[in-house]
Amino acid sequence: MQIKNIDYLSFSVDIANYDKLRNSDMFQNFAMAKKETSENTLQGKEEKAEIEMQDMYFEVLGNGAPGFSWILHNTEYEVKIAKYRSEHDEFFPLMIRIKSECLWAYGVMGAYDRICRWIEMVFGKIIDNKVSRVDMACHTDDFQFTIIDINKFKGRYRKSNIRTNNRKCTGFEFGVRTADIFCRIYNKTKEVLEKLDKVWFLDIWEAQGMKLSEVWNIEYELKRDFFKDRSIETVEDFFSCMDSICRYLIR
Repeated sequence: MQIKNIDYLSFSVDIANYDKLRNSDMFQNFAMAKKETSENTLQGKEEKAEIEMQDMYFEVLGNGAPGFSWILHNTEYEVKIAKYRSEHDEFFPLMIRIKSECLWAYGVMGAYDRICRWIEMVFGKIIDNKVSRVDMACHTDDFQFTIIDINKFKGRYRKSNIRTNNRKCTGFEFGVRTADIFCRIYNKTKEVLEKLDKVWFLDIWEAQGMKLSEVWNIEYELKRDFFKDRSIETVEDFFSCMDSICRYLIR
């Protein structure tokens, strides 16, 4: 049995008349919430300030990120928000990451449509977007990999790695994380049971009649340069050629 899905999707978003938000109450609320979280951290408290917007609740982190003043997140989405529009055309003021649980619950297109509707209600009309990173995953109980299987894989990668635990193979990696394509194959059951942060996968696998103790993940991590080299700019561009990309990766 095999189950395919997108396990990670990030993209930047451009908003019409974004600069008009600069002095808005919304941005002031972000700033106050960030300060509250930061002060809690300094006092040794784990609580993060929370905000509610258009029926979505988010925690506001006490830090920003390069180019972004505020970071909002919940179990489904992460939203990075710039205070000002950049002078660089390539840099959009919002960066969105759709998290794994949301992608598996709603499907990639459902999760994407949902956050886009929310963005337009909160920030304004979306006028453009750029796909940044996509992880294409396939969960399967058809194969149980061993160390000697690494020699069966062909490709243009220059570096490979074998994951082991208690002298038993738990996965492979092909390429490097900074490359435009990075492939990993690993025992997903082991990861879920050890980390206990995605145990909802067990319900998905059980509903599909999979062997819960023997699920592996075959995953390709695709970066922005991969898409740019193929003139794939937007998330919609990616959706339109998702099948052909999959065929390219496994050819």
